[in-house]
Amino acid sequence: MKDKLICPKCLSGKTQKRGRKIFCHECKKFSSLMESLELMVIGGETPKEETFTDGKIQTISTQVPEKMTDDELLAHLGIDKSQWQVAKVKYSRQPVYRKAQESRHVRVGKDTVSWKNDTGGIRVEYTYGVQVWLTRKTEEIKATSIVEGILQRLEEKAPKVPKKSYRKGDDGLMLQVMLPDIHIGRSTHIYESGEDYNIELAFRVVHEAIESMLHKVQSEKIEKVLFLVGNDFFNVDNEHKTTAHGTPQQEEQDFAITFLAGERLLSYIVERLTEVAPLDLLFIPGNHDPHRLFYLGRVAQAL
Repeated sequence: MKDKLICPKCLSGKTQKRGRKIFCHECKKFSSLMESLELMVIGGETPKEETFTDGKIQTISTQVPEKMTDDELLAHLGIDKSQWQVAKVKYSRQPVYRKAQESRHVRVGKDTVSWKNDTGGIRVEYTYGVQVWLTRKTEEIKATSIVEGILQRLEEKAPKVPKKSYRKGDDGLMLQVMLPDIHIGRSTHIYESGEDYNIELAFRVVHEAIESMLHKVQSEKIEKVLFLVGNDFFNVDNEHKTTAHGTPQQEEQDFAITFLAGERLLSYIVERLTEVAPLDLLFIPGNHDPHRLFYLGRVAQAL
């Protein structure tokens, strides 16, 4: 077998070392030697493409200190997990034989002299050889590209809104607004959980909270507003009406309707808070809705 430098950007083995960098003839990009993956490729050739359940895959062989989860393995190899996913992984335990040594220490005045002596024995350590089959996240990449394209077109065609003028304050006060556990879409009944809850009631609760808060600070000189969006803004994370970890939830509407409801609610909050001072949004995913909150954050860029 022969060591081969692998491009960390596209995992191609068609690379050429140029000083302290490598050039990839596949993606036409440079990478530093530190970024490159010095992987052992079977036969000293480029990563072999094979037919798998999801089509063509990249096969990589290397050594790791221990068995890892898929995410840990991708991070260890320096592979972008937004572009690639592990289709299959195979470990093999490999012994490494080293000379057994013992440490000796002698006190000489105020100093300590240390050294190691060979004991004449053999010490056995173990590493793991790993073979990884990677598939490119084609559908996710396409979806992300489509979303990015839509947002770009929206930004280009969006009407130019004149900048608002705010009163200047000397106090440097910032208003922080946080409304956790809104759970847009959750449906509960008083005879089941002790209270009624639905989209209409969620809107009413948020409206009362925002208006009450703005009334309390209307005499303050606010220079900036920070709104923390998330901590279970939505009740479910997918069209199957479950959380991100698969826990079923009581949801009153379908996926699209509750997402549009969340978009309308966020638009109202943004509109009201920007009347006070310049607004920053910080999205904090909860255990119920991390993926939907990401989508909402992308939509918020167009607000």
